[in-house]
Amino acid sequence: MTLYDSLEQLEKYEAIKRIRRGLHRTEKFKNCIKFYEGLTIKEKKYFNSQIDYKGISTLQKSSLESFYHEGYKEEVIQERNLAKENLSIEQVNRIDQHIENEIEFTEHEHGDISYGPDKDIAYIRFIDDIYMAELERSELKSLENQSDNNIVIGDISSSNLEEVIIGNNNQNSYTSSSQNLGR
Repeated sequence: MTLYDSLEQLEKYEAIKRIRRGLHRTEKFKNCIKFYEGLTIKEKKYFNSQIDYKGISTLQKSSLESFYHEGYKEEVIQERNLAKENLSIEQVNRIDQHIENEIEFTEHEHGDISYGPDKDIAYIRFIDDIYMAELERSELKSLENQSDNNIVIGDISSSNLEEVIIGNNNQNSYTSSSQNLGR
């Protein structure tokens, strides 16, 4: 085997590795979206607040102090605890386990946090916006499917679901958004 043949074989091997890695990433992404779509509205509220908590916990202390107002982390913790009250221990554990095993968090500059279902930092930056958009679209679809339950949708912009008032009990449900993570 010549050096040229060895180089050609190595290039084919590297190309196959990139394809496999891409397929694995795509599968992880689809699994995360499928998991989120299967959650109830109360579970989604907890999922989003837990994402916010994990994201803010990723920050170094200096970033937290520099780019977030005083008491922000405590507000995130309080929101998470309120969302947790409406769920069973099994539901909380299932969501926590999914987030722990499937979602990676990365701090960039100026307190900016990205998250998504992969460890590759460049890929996380790329997929972060797509992932958040998919979660928000899934939430909107779930709300549309429950329209017979007297759902009133508040302020909805093209990039962010600000507030949802559900039924007659006026419970507020917030989606995780880049604003919640300091962008």
